[in-house]
Amino acid sequence: KIVQVPTTLLSMVDSSIGGKTAVNIGAGKNIVGAFHPPVLVAADTAFLVTLPDDQWREGLSEAIKHAIIGEKELYSLLEERTFDTIKSADIRARFVSLAAGFKVGVVSRDEMEMGERAILNFGHTVAHAIESSLRYRVSHGAAVGIGMKIIARLCALTGRIGEEDMRSIIALVDGYGIAPKMSLPAAETLLRHM
Repeated sequence: KIVQVPTTLLSMVDSSIGGKTAVNIGAGKNIVGAFHPPVLVAADTAFLVTLPDDQWREGLSEAIKHAIIGEKELYSLLEERTFDTIKSADIRARFVSLAAGFKVGVVSRDEMEMGERAILNFGHTVAHAIESSLRYRVSHGAAVGIGMKIIARLCALTGRIGEEDMRSIIALVDGYGIAPKMSLPAAETLLRHM
């Protein structure tokens, strides 16, 4: 049995929940692994005051993902706040609870990723391709932020979401600074890594 005691925002809202364990190999990210769910996740948001801004952005990328794919209250909370105001004790506890609770709900309904859990990969297929093609010189959070923006644009281009929804998603990602402007590999390279 395992108990997770996350001390980073990324772990509190995402990686400590759901029991996915994997390692990166030359063929790609998270290619070899297993499911080993914890019996308890004990997260104290007081640890977050020790984090530098780049670590906040790592976790915010996953929280924003949860907001976009279905946690409406979290989406509203993130829209109302800024990078600095989200860090206050009462607000950080609320948004960590909402983000973690959303993921718990999804993985409890689909523990082995046979269906619904795949929504948690929003932005990640592109993100993992960015990471592996750049030999992991870009952070996961930054790659996820960029991946969410790319997917939002593709969804708008293919009629899966409207222009207004696309602009809202991109504004949320950009508002928290999680998708830095950077040179990306060619589309063909990213497709090969995907």
